[in-house]
Amino acid sequence: MYFLTLLLAIDYWIIQLPLEVPVIDILAIQTYVAGTAGCLIFSAAFHATNAHSPEVAHAFLKLDYLGIVMTITTTCISVTYFALYSYPVLQVTYIFFTVLCAAIIFWVALDPQMDGARAGPCRAAVFSLLATSGLAPIFHVIWAEASSGLINIPLDSLTVTCSSYAVGTAVYVTRFPERFWPARFDLIGASHQIFHILVAFGQIVHLFGLREVLLRIHMGMCAV
Repeated sequence: MYFLTLLLAIDYWIIQLPLEVPVIDILAIQTYVAGTAGCLIFSAAFHATNAHSPEVAHAFLKLDYLGIVMTITTTCISVTYFALYSYPVLQVTYIFFTVLCAAIIFWVALDPQMDGARAGPCRAAVFSLLATSGLAPIFHVIWAEASSGLINIPLDSLTVTCSSYAVGTAVYVTRFPERFWPARFDLIGASHQIFHILVAFGQIVHLFGLREVLLRIHMGMCAV
């Protein structure tokens, strides 16, 4: 819950900015915050109930998957919204495509064969595929405006976020370090813990990036 508290504190800080910001811009950021908060809450709920019973654990596992889909989807939506700030039709098109992909991915994740440690690499691949779809609007705006199209994209923070997600996923899939040093990381330092920390770190960094873009747009730091 530490990361959730930090997330909400940063969100409050953004809302208090002395700017005249359209409601829809704030809504784009709040959508990301809601998706990320949902991910953190569902993940905490799953781990808290994992030892209750097989039925309860399975139900909350699916909620955990939903949380992962939510945070990836809302990350993609926030990037799409600001990247295509001057192209409202493309905004809606890409956001609809992202939501459609998210629904399909979650439907796939409901399959019992996607559960368990052996299916870990498959789950990681499916969720990574969803995240990769979020790069499409970035490539589109670069194609349309060349490097000037990057001004509304939090490129630095997005790079850190994606790298954090990627490293966390790689650690989770390879089960490093406990795969090489069994029983040494049962309490602290296990791959699953590292995965959660890196993902949460990436989520926080992305919110800072959205704040930066909001300032660029509404303080006249870039042409829109």
